[in-house]
Amino acid sequence: MPGTLVHQLRSASSTDAGAVYSIALSCTAPGTLPDTAIFLMQVVTPSDPKDDNLQRLCSPADFVTYGTSRDHAAMTSGFYRARACTLRFPDVGTANTTWLEISSRINTLVNDYDIFLTAFLTQPEGVDTLYPTVDLGEKNARIATYKARVADVAAAEAERDDHQRTCHDPKSLELATLQTQLEQAQSDLAALLPVRSVTDTLSASYPSAVATITTTLAAAVSITNGTSATTPEKTAVTAQVQAAQVANEALLGYDTRLIGEVQTPLAAFVGALEARVSDLTRALNSAQAALSSCDVEMSRLQGAVDEARRARDAALADVRAVCTDYQPLLQDNSTLSAALGLLLGGV
Repeated sequence: MPGTLVHQLRSASSTDAGAVYSIALSCTAPGTLPDTAIFLMQVVTPSDPKDDNLQRLCSPADFVTYGTSRDHAAMTSGFYRARACTLRFPDVGTANTTWLEISSRINTLVNDYDIFLTAFLTQPEGVDTLYPTVDLGEKNARIATYKARVADVAAAEAERDDHQRTCHDPKSLELATLQTQLEQAQSDLAALLPVRSVTDTLSASYPSAVATITTTLAAAVSITNGTSATTPEKTAVTAQVQAAQVANEALLGYDTRLIGEVQTPLAAFVGALEARVSDLTRALNSAQAALSSCDVEMSRLQGAVDEARRARDAALADVRAVCTDYQPLLQDNSTLSAALGLLLGGV
């Protein structure tokens, strides 16, 4: 028989009161379960089904204890089983944690019901059992194997976490730092390149401009001398031209200062920035390659963790095949359950 199938639709919307993150769940195929009504609901307002609360995922016993009629539940215990429910949350963190927890609990329900059917439930007339039922040596051997598999999981997780701490996290930080530095260097270079272009153009144009002005001033003197102007007038024009030529030649000094004090240092700074951009680009590419290598190794280590967990779970199943009441050695990882205790707690 195909497995239990649950359809999930997770979405977000905005309202006047703020963001709403919704999880809509519906069981569409029961698999080995008796039916698809796997959500235990509580009637709050008999006349308004929208007020009903999800109490928890059903347990195997709930399929016998509670029916699927809301109307009957409203008149009796107040609890009924439903095939669908919708949950809403004001923040994405709680919403994401909730659907992960619900998914885990659905998986637990299906596994528990399979155990209920295959290992716990008897025929109506009951069964006779001759004790002892399990060879103690075989039981202890299976428990020892299970304990070893638990240790393997811890070792695999420690190796993965150590790689995360010593390789992935530092490489991620290095890559982010290089990206910031490269962006800053590129921004500085983009701001200085237009300035350099202007100074290069100015310093190159000054000498020819000075020469043109010098030629023009000399022509003015020559033209004046060839006119009928009086000697004092010619002398006055020549004096003005000479003064203009002195100012004109000062431009060459300004050009020299522009080259020495602005153009040359600016060119050196731009060159250094270009070299830095080039170096940072190479370093960034190298950091990206190193992080990719870390991620490849992380994937391998996570695969080893997953395989160790599968081996551990198989070993636990072997133990429970001969000792159904055996309590596993796994640590109680109940962080999510505690966070959602009020939402999904028992009735």
